[in-house]
Order: sequence, then structure tokens, then C-alpha cells
Amino acid sequence: MTRTPPALLRLTLLLSSIALAGATAAAQPAGKPLKPARLDMAFSGSLLQSANRSDATAALRVWSEMLGRRRGLDVKSSVLVVDDVAELRRKWQTGEITMAVMDSIEFLQLGEVQEMDPVFLAVRGAEGHQRYLLLTRTGNGIQSLAGLRGKSLLIHANTRANLGQRWIEGALSTARLEAPSRHFRSLETVPKGSAALLPVFFGKVDAAIVDEETFAVTREMNPQVGRTLQIIATSPSLVESIVCVSRRHEFR
Repeated sequence: MTRTPPALLRLTLLLSSIALAGATAAAQPAGKPLKPARLDMAFSGSLLQSANRSDATAALRVWSEMLGRRRGLDVKSSVLVVDDVAELRRKWQTGEITMAVMDSIEFLQLGEVQEMDPVFLAVRGAEGHQRYLLLTRTGNGIQSLAGLRGKSLLIHANTRANLGQRWIEGALSTARLEAPSRHFRSLETVPKGSAALLPVFFGKVDAAIVDEETFAVTREMNPQVGRTLQIIATSPSLVESIVCVSRRHEFR
């Protein structure tokens, strides 16, 4: 059996969730001809992580055609992967792209761009957003963020936005504690949820931050992880990814 690479599987789930988020638009009546449309997309490299870019762009084209049909459009698309906000802004302003998919931090960094409107959010979980969890081993005496002073921390980074780390930075500031680099003895980001959770499970690291979905899947696969690890803090609901479309485009 051929296994889908985790990063590509994550991208597929992301696109599926965006499609569901946009499904409130009226579906094209059966039998009505589709209107030809062109869609030039840019996709942030931060959302791909280790996914093969050729596979990712192929998935994006399939996704755009599927969502286009729901809107009565026969979409022919191009996909460009961009690696920084400045490049994305330039390509939008020169008219090279009419849709952009980016992480939420990049959206804030981008600022106001003419003719660009956020249209879809990537929906994850029952509430449509994602929360991050701070976990330690049960029985180790650590019950709060303050108790992690001088301890080690691993953070599962889904994207370059690394919302888990941004959350903990804010939580430390709110609690009037020192910045992460001073509060923790060591802090490291890892690309896989298991790489953050298992060292804590085996007692090699003091704490981990993962998203709620990753912890739920890990507990289901290995119930002992759920019994051994405890949640000592939970982030507010956070938006991971945003899709922007030109105000002039029919895909809206």
C-alpha cells in the first residue's frame, strides 16, 4: 500500500476544509452549462512544509476545479508557490495572481492590499478553528506555565506561522513571566506532532505544545499517551489559514 506523505495529507485536509467552508454558496443547477473562468493562484510555501511541491500544486488545481464547479465555473488554473509576503504582494499588485492562500500571520503582515478580500478560512475541528495545548507528564508536579521555568519545551510547528509558539509568547507576557528564551531552559520546534509528544511521554522533555487535533489523534492511536500526559493550558481558538480572492473575480 502506498502511504500519502504526512505533509501532503495535511494539505489535502486543508483544501477539503476550505471547500467545505465555501460550500454555503449555491450549487450550480444540474444541466446548466459551466462558464469558462481563469484562476491564477499563489500558495504560501509556509503551508506546504515538507510536502512535494509538484504534488501540492496538482492538488490545488483539482481543488480549484471542484470548487469552481460549485459556482458554475469551468476553471482553468495555474498555481505558483511563493515563499515570502513581499513576493506575494508584488504578484498580486501586478495582476499575476487573483487568489492567494496563506497562513494567518502572513495575512496580517500583508496588510491592506487593493482588490484583495479574505473569502475562505480553513475549517478544522467542530468549531472551525484550532486550539493549541500545553502538555506535561502527569505526576511531575508541573501544573502551570510558571512551573515550567527552567524546563524544556518542544513545539509542534504546523506552518512557518508557528501559532503554538506565538500563543505561548503571549501567554508568558500576560502572566508577567519572562520571554520564552529566558523562561525555558530549552525550546525547540519540530515538524511532527509525535516528535513533540513522545519525548514528553518518555520523560526526556518536560513539556510540549501541539494542536488539539494532533493530540486527539495520538491519544486514539496510543491511549497510554492520553493517560500519561496532562493538559495544563489551552490557547484560544486560532485561525491557521486564509484564502483571499480578487474582488473582480467570479470565484468569489
